Amino acid sequence: LINHTSYADGFLFSALAPQRVIARARTLMKSSFFNTPVMGRVFALLGHMPVYFVKEADNSSFSVDRDKQAKVTEEMRSHLSK
Repeated sequence: LINHTSYADGFLFSALAPQRVIARARTLMKSSFFNTPVMGRVFALLGHMPVYFVKEADNSSFSVDRDKQAKVTEEMRSHLSK
């Protein structure tokens, strides 16, 4: 499990990690990214997982929608336990 500090982290990880690690790698990303044409489908096919945030009027909160996120959390735990 890796947290990133810049946009380059994903590229560096992909370039430096062994192929067997890359094949099992998954990321958590904002759920709206899955709605983008083409790339949203690619993200889903690669097994990446959405993070569902609570929508707030002023967009000042990064609160996660716990009900929607529960299923994703189980999927991630299952993936990590393999």
